[in-house]
Amino acid sequence: MTMKIGLVGCGSVADYGHLPAIGEVEEVELIALADLNERQLKEQASKYDVKHTFTDYRNLLEMKELEAVVVTTPANTHHRIVLDALDAGKHVLCEKPISDEPDKGWEMVKAAKATGKILAVCFEYRLWGPFKDIKVWLDKNLIGPIHVLRLIYNWNGPNGEGQRRKLHMTVEGGPIYDCGVHYFDLGRWYLNSEYKQINAIGVHVEGYENPDHVIVTVEFENGTIGLIEESYIYTTRSKDWHKFTQVDVIGTNGAMCYLSTHGSPGVGELRVHSPEETIVTNYEAGEKPFAALHRAFAESVKRGKIVDIASGEDGVKAIEAAGKALNLARREKSM
Repeated sequence: MTMKIGLVGCGSVADYGHLPAIGEVEEVELIALADLNERQLKEQASKYDVKHTFTDYRNLLEMKELEAVVVTTPANTHHRIVLDALDAGKHVLCEKPISDEPDKGWEMVKAAKATGKILAVCFEYRLWGPFKDIKVWLDKNLIGPIHVLRLIYNWNGPNGEGQRRKLHMTVEGGPIYDCGVHYFDLGRWYLNSEYKQINAIGVHVEGYENPDHVIVTVEFENGTIGLIEESYIYTTRSKDWHKFTQVDVIGTNGAMCYLSTHGSPGVGELRVHSPEETIVTNYEAGEKPFAALHRAFAESVKRGKIVDIASGEDGVKAIEAAGKALNLARREKSM
């Protein structure tokens, strides 16, 4: 039996990620869309053959046949929409960041527990080839206790027609908050440990409210030290745009290094150096695993517990860490 779902927010993330992926997942059926922009709403409904459309998401929530809702609106709108969805008896899959403020996020988590509904967050990196495999190797203790973790994602940011999105993303918190939450989540997930200490520094290049490039040093409660680096200005004015992703894990008995210089973070090479051998794996799946994300969400709803997906609590802990880093990284704008 398929789970009937609705989606609130028909912008770019829904269009390139969620909407096409949902069509690949047999476990779910998309029957309703909501968006304030009526033109955008009609375009997506026609493109993905969705019959029910609403400019007020609260009307969507009144549909009794809906079992779950996917929220892909801007972060500062998540709080009210998620609370209303939970109150309406719907399970919720919420885009990252879960909220623009941790207190709002914890209120959402509390509401999910009170209603007995699933609240999951879109940290799809957990299901993405190389990033998922690193976790598998870590859980096998192949390289022993971990001492150093380095997570780097340098991106040119949206350009051309994407400048409006870039402005919105930067005002919301910039790279360390908007994209960085993925990597703060990976850190906790990889090490099964919380952040103990966070320090950060950033630079303002393009005149936005928040820094365009941020470098964060962290210490985890288990003693591991780490670095998280995020950028929206990497080759942004270059002839050829480029992305750079790197994950390094250094343990007592070896190390792992994932390096991607091909554009998508999902295309690259993972090298696992253990005392017995060096294992090299190449990845070519450039698209984010949104279909796997929706399958995991459907399975979580079916079982009544979080399965292979980040929880609301995971989402809030990620923005707590990212928010602290952002506040430390802010400084006077420089040209």
